[in-house]
Amino acid sequence: DIYGYSTRRRRAVAIELKLEKWRRAIVQALQYQLCADFAYVALPASVAARMDKATFAEHGLGLLALTRYACTELLAPKSLDLVRVDYRDEMLAQLKARRKNEPCIA
Repeated sequence: DIYGYSTRRRRAVAIELKLEKWRRAIVQALQYQLCADFAYVALPASVAARMDKATFAEHGLGLLALTRYACTELLAPKSLDLVRVDYRDEMLAQLKARRKNEPCIA
């Protein structure tokens, strides 16, 4: 999973990565909407190509198709104003604490 925050734009993005279990990815991405302005599900391109984009769109989720060398946005997420600032602040605090104690892997 990936969570990023832009201090300049004051926006957060969350990406739920799965190899196959796309239904579980949707559930987890929906939870991310509480602490991120935009939420994506990222799947291998072969799996993502078979997905019904309407399922993701009705929940405001974006869809990413991944290959070994590329990431393609198949569907842009919507900002649904569901973000709870206290949840986002807690997520950012956890990330800052980890950054102090663990190396950042890019």
